[in-house]
Amino acid sequence: MFTHDQLTQKMLADPAVREAHTAMAPEFALLDELLRARKEAGLSQAQLIARMGLMGTTT
Repeated sequence: MFTHDQLTQKMLADPAVREAHTAMAPEFALLDELLRARKEAGLSQAQLIARMGLMGTTT
């Protein structure tokens, strides 16, 4: 069994995976910022979804 970091390191050894991962860096940065803001606001995922009016959606 791999840890998350070990699996990431293994996958990024593949040049195609590394290239795709690098291309997605802006999206990862946005997700990190959203997660930080949610935690800073003291909201659970369910609370954030409810505030966004997304409760009950399937997408």
